[in-house]
This record gives sequence, C-alpha cells and structure tokens, in this order.
Amino acid sequence: MTVVLEDWFSFAGTEIANKLRAITYAAAHGIQLTCPPCPTLLETIGSEEYTNPVDDDAPWHDPGMAESQRVLGFYVLGTAGWDDTGGRQPIPRARDGSLIGHLRNNHREIAFTIAVVALDECALSFGKAWLSATLRGSACGTGACHGDTLCFLACCPCRPPAAGAQWGDAEARYVYDVGMLDPLREIDRMYVRASGCYPEHDDGPCEKAVIATCTFAMVAGRPHVYRHPVEHPTVFQPSKGTVTKNFSPLDWERNCKPPALCGTDPDCKPVPPLPGPPRPHHPCYWDERSGDWKRYDVWLVQGKFSAFSTSETLESTVVITATTTTKPLKKLLIRFIPNPADLPCDQVDSCAACNQILIPYIPPRSTAVIDGRTESATVRCEFTVGFNTGPIDVLGTSGDALIWPVFTCGNSMCVDVIAQTDSDPNATVTIALAQRQNGV
Repeated sequence: MTVVLEDWFSFAGTEIANKLRAITYAAAHGIQLTCPPCPTLLETIGSEEYTNPVDDDAPWHDPGMAESQRVLGFYVLGTAGWDDTGGRQPIPRARDGSLIGHLRNNHREIAFTIAVVALDECALSFGKAWLSATLRGSACGTGACHGDTLCFLACCPCRPPAAGAQWGDAEARYVYDVGMLDPLREIDRMYVRASGCYPEHDDGPCEKAVIATCTFAMVAGRPHVYRHPVEHPTVFQPSKGTVTKNFSPLDWERNCKPPALCGTDPDCKPVPPLPGPPRPHHPCYWDERSGDWKRYDVWLVQGKFSAFSTSETLESTVVITATTTTKPLKKLLIRFIPNPADLPCDQVDSCAACNQILIPYIPPRSTAVIDGRTESATVRCEFTVGFNTGPIDVLGTSGDALIWPVFTCGNSMCVDVIAQTDSDPNATVTIALAQRQNGV
C-alpha cells in the first residue's frame, strides 16, 4: 500500500529517484514507462523542463563516463516502513500485572523497490553503480556512524503555497540520520525496444534498452518524520534589546520556587531530599570563588510564537541559527516560556520557562546551527580563504547538559534571546519550529 508520494526522493542532498525525469528521458527513445507523475512536481522541486541527461546535467551524469548519458533514470515502484515505530516493553510486577514501561520510538527501516532504466547493459551497469555509491551517503564509505537526510513528498501539492512559502513546503517530509541497511540488489530485468540507443551516433532502433527492478533498504536512527520548519517572523538582533546589568542565569532558579503539593501536611516538616551527585560546571563560565555562574551585562529581546504557527496534534522541536560578523557572540541564551493565555511576553511569568539553551561562544564571521531534529550543534567559520565546520558547545539549564526541547502542545509561546553586551552588535538569531510525526 502506498502511503507517500513515490514520484521523487532525495538522499544526502542528491536526487535518487524522479519519475517525471525517467518518463521524459525514456519517451525520447520511444519507451513508455508508467502512469504520469504529480503534475506540480517541477514547481515543487524547483526544476526546469527535462530534455536529456547531458543538457540537464542529471544527477548521475558523469562527463568522464560515456555510458552515463545512456542512463534514462530511476523511479520508485514501491516503499514500505512508514508506520509508527513506537512501543513499550512491560515489566512484570511481583504480584499481578506489569509496569507498562516507557513509550519509546524504535529505529525506522524503509524498504524500496526501484526501476533503473538504461539504453543498454553497459549503461545499466553504470546506473546501478552510481545508485549504490549514492546510497552510501556523504560519509563516502568510511563507515561513519551518523547518517544523512532522506527527503520526499507526502502528497502531490495541488494548491498554491501560502504567502511567504514555496511550492512543496507543506508537503515536504524529512527523515534524519538515515543510512543504507541493505545494499542495492537486482531482482528482475526486462528488455524493451527503443530508438537512438546511442545518442552520440543516432543509430536508429535497437533491442537492447533494459529496465532492471532492484531493491534496497535504509535505516533511520531518528525515526520521526519532520515537516518543513516554521520560522519565527522576527530575525532577532540581541543588541536591539534592553540591557540588564550583573546578570546570572541562576537568578531565575533562585527566584522560582516550585508550588507546594496540595496533599502535603503544612504542619509536618518535609524530609530533606537526598543529596545528588555533584553537578559539573563549565570552568570558563563558573566562578569557583563565589560558587556562582559568572555575572555579566546582557541584552534581552523577546518574541512570541503564536498558536497558529504550532500544531495542537504534532510535537515540535527547535532549529536555531545564529550568525556573526566581525565580533563574536557571547553567552547566547535562549529561553522558551509557554504562554497559553496569549499574553504580551513582558507579562508572562518567567518562572514558567520549560527549557533554555546556552551557546557560550560563537566566533566572528561564523554561522552556528543548533538543530533539535538531529540533536546536533555545529558552527561554520569563514576565513579569508576557505571555511571550517565543526561542533560547538551548547549547555542546558544552569549550565548542565542540554535536554533537547520538544514542545507537545499548540499553545502560544514566548522566547527570550539574551546575549552579553560586549558581543557583535550586528549578530542575528533566527528560531524555527520543526513539527514532527511518528509515521506517514
């Protein structure tokens, strides 16, 4: 049973299947393949009309391999593995029943059946080799443990996009940390009559055009299926905010006391909690003399995600992009505060903050991306010649290890963006919410 639009797939930034491309190239050689694809596919993927593999610079076209121009395309015949991956492992009680266990999502396994169309067996051999190499992902066969992104469409876009959006934004779906599970295997082959099997010679009809049916499987370490992120309409510029002197992130913890439980006897002194393990502190930001987070002057700017930009049904995670110019951005702190009453953000109780992310240092002329979809934090630094990309430190509440935020309701939400005042005054921060679902 088909549950996604199987006309187009991209893996690790490379198109691996395109029904319209395959139909167009095959038709030019008198080969009729399959039913027409989604009529808005070209607008959705931002492509021009197709003519031939050479002029279009098809993904598999290799100027050094003449047979690559005789590959006509790849189109998916079927997929499986899009269902919810959640489940529990009940733990038996000593008496009757069980503890039902924690609900967790397992990895996702996606099976593909794909047709490879070529004008002869040599071209087919190259087409299969190209697809096999592409399915190994951006790690180039080094055995890296992290996967790539698989992109596809949930359905055919049938109406123009909303203002500010592009064709396919609403229908695009993304699965992250994806890698090859089972390699490409040919299971069937058939030959069809075609014309112009050798475009460079225009030699007329031949009997050697071939369509191979192949299978492969992918595994997704992160099983959620994500939608296109919804960006906050404001590009935050911390230097445009108000100034707070002698600031410490721990001030909120000291000022915010948890409410008393209604079942607690007010005349009974509560039993003190057992001491926990010592909390590690980042040496660059913790003042051992005062036993406090180092204090500094900050800018504060606020914004609000309206309830209309979130889903009442789907979970959301956050994607933060911070860009600097000639100076670094220091102590960038972003707090998320639920606002179910949709109040102005300066009237919202800051003690209700559900999560915060601290990026201690973003160097000059760089772009940092804090991506909750992949739970990764990276920075790209520009130099006079070239660039460098690598990980960047991120901390959670009070400088602890970051707990990646997941928002589970569709209420309005306020965002505080805070940065040290001796930072880059031209630095900008964008915040987007990426909605996710457990299956398609």
